[in-house]
Amino acid sequence: MSLYAYPEPNSLLHKNLKLEQHFEGGYFVQTEILSGEVPSPYAEGASRPMGTQIYYLLDPNSPWGRMHMNRSATFHVHHCGRSEYTLIYPPTGDSPARVEYHVMGANSELGEVKQLFAPSNVWKASRIPVADLAHAKEGGGDRERIGCLISEVVVPGWVMEDHAFLTKEKLLELFAGDEEKAKPFLEIVKPLAERSGP
Repeated sequence: MSLYAYPEPNSLLHKNLKLEQHFEGGYFVQTEILSGEVPSPYAEGASRPMGTQIYYLLDPNSPWGRMHMNRSATFHVHHCGRSEYTLIYPPTGDSPARVEYHVMGANSELGEVKQLFAPSNVWKASRIPVADLAHAKEGGGDRERIGCLISEVVVPGWVMEDHAFLTKEKLLELFAGDEEKAKPFLEIVKPLAERSGP
């Protein structure tokens, strides 16, 4: 039994969209880069493409997107499936780091969202919900129809120089050295090869 509407199986999404492995985890293909460049207000005025767009897929073979930051703002638009997003806003002034959780999906009655905005310089990670992966593993669902396909639009456009992974040291710094507060996020900070679970 399917957990949610998933019109095309993952194998067809990979084939038809020509997806490639993403270095953060998951799969992607760049579908648009706007011609022309603009000075980025998020990168000290450095020149950047006006905007970029990708498809991004998580599936049971690559269910994580490692915690990272983009200096540009990112708009996420849901197409099918379901994924959990964790956003960590760095501390500012007297305010401590703030954590937000969102589920991108089609069921608004459950609080799932079809759009998600990640501002500049906010840490972000994504994953297929553990319960969804367990459902497929236990034979309750088709692995070909478990995952999440979205589009990401980055403004100004994405460049490698504006990307950073969150390290354990930086994670502790975000929470003022409090290991208990940092502990829930240690798994999504690890490189993909070092993770212990799905």
